[in-house]
Amino acid sequence: MRTHYPLGYSDYSPTLTITTATFEFLNNPADNLVTVNSGQFTMGNNSGEADEGPEHSVTLTNSFELGEKEITNVEFCELLNLALGQGFIKALGTVNITYAPGAYDLDEILIEDQCDISFSTTAHIFKVEPERDLYPAAGITYYGAANYCNWLASVEGTTPLYTGTSSLECTVYGTTGFRLPTEAEWEYAATNMGTSSTIYSGSDTIDDVAWYIGNAADDSHPVGEKAANELGIYDMSGNVWEWCNDIYVSYSADPVTDPIGAGGSAGGTTAVVIRGGSWEFDADFLRNTNRSTGMVNLSSKVNTQIGFRIVKIN
Repeated sequence: MRTHYPLGYSDYSPTLTITTATFEFLNNPADNLVTVNSGQFTMGNNSGEADEGPEHSVTLTNSFELGEKEITNVEFCELLNLALGQGFIKALGTVNITYAPGAYDLDEILIEDQCDISFSTTAHIFKVEPERDLYPAAGITYYGAANYCNWLASVEGTTPLYTGTSSLECTVYGTTGFRLPTEAEWEYAATNMGTSSTIYSGSDTIDDVAWYIGNAADDSHPVGEKAANELGIYDMSGNVWEWCNDIYVSYSADPVTDPIGAGGSAGGTTAVVIRGGSWEFDADFLRNTNRSTGMVNLSSKVNTQIGFRIVKIN
């Protein structure tokens, strides 16, 4: 059904009308989560790059559920259409989409020339490029990844954990919902809760577990084609970079409990942690302890092959 949405522009009123009560989510990543138990591990690498040290003890007091795979194009696209149908996004009769009411332009959610998702001005919906459904969603900004978690919360009946518009704040602990993994949670899961000493997530042999510049043939690949790590989680090394929740901060040698990076709000050109490397990078960037950053709005575009996986915290 198409109807006029009252917040729509006068020259473009038809939008999909979708509510969470009627929305049929055919590709729900919340159905494929891996439980990661709470515990303690040594984070970092004194033999790696300078910012990988010093090694330090981290205690995670909360178990969490981590996405088995990176969010795919079809998973991201479905919730974009939900957001459109609920009036969170309003559209002109061009490719210009604005996150209603006046919050985001589409290019703040994703980088179109780096993404396999586009808006059809004839069908008035978002679509995935042919044969790219199961490829990881890439070119997704931190805004896009965080808002996806909130949209998923609306479907699953949990509390949205991200608040704000130009600057986002996250309720990291204490409320059931979906968010991006903290950097500590990411490394903890990549290293089998700190028990694995493999270079890459699941193996010392990179070709077994990862797509990188040496084997990817200049493209990402459908999620889950390589072997999983010990927890049954795929593509934590390679394919696309993955957003973490943390604003980047240097490590300290002091033991920490439930670290959340620098804390505070993230917006614009804030440097947020990304992990795992991508198909564009060599093996060194895919190591479990390697750290890098991306700006929240991807304005620098140094790393644009950035996707994400979700965490459910209880």
